[in-house]
Amino acid sequence: MRSVSVDDVLDRQFTADRLNQMGNAEVTCIRIAKGRLDTTAIIDLLSRQVVGGS
Repeated sequence: MRSVSVDDVLDRQFTADRLNQMGNAEVTCIRIAKGRLDTTAIIDLLSRQVVGGS
């Protein structure tokens, strides 16, 4: 597996003043017998609720 680095477009400011303005994503890759399982969760930074994933 390789690691990917991207620019910090939020400039480490993790507070939002409206819903769906900014989000944070967590990607997890798990090796299984048949290959790899990827899971993703996207969290809205204002409500702290999961708003998407796969």
